[in-house]
Amino acid sequence: MILVGRLEGTVDGQPVSIVADERGVVMEFSRLLSAWKMRRFAGAGTSVLHALRRHGIGVRARLGWLGMVELLPQPSLLARIVSPSLRGLR
Repeated sequence: MILVGRLEGTVDGQPVSIVADERGVVMEFSRLLSAWKMRRFAGAGTSVLHALRRHGIGVRARLGWLGMVELLPQPSLLARIVSPSLRGLR
């Protein structure tokens, strides 16, 4: 299964994009605060994350100056601390 595409939008007035290619999905946030505000929607997207994990699709987040953080298949410690819904995906 290969996902390919790009979604662009804003969170709290800051640009956010989701890029999917043969390597997986990358959510790009220009500011750490934008990613922090998106975490409240993580609970609603848990079933999507489970489906991506079942199909072996990796998900990472690029968080401005902080760099890349792995969300799937093995959520990083930072991701599990910030978003409790990722704890059950490990």
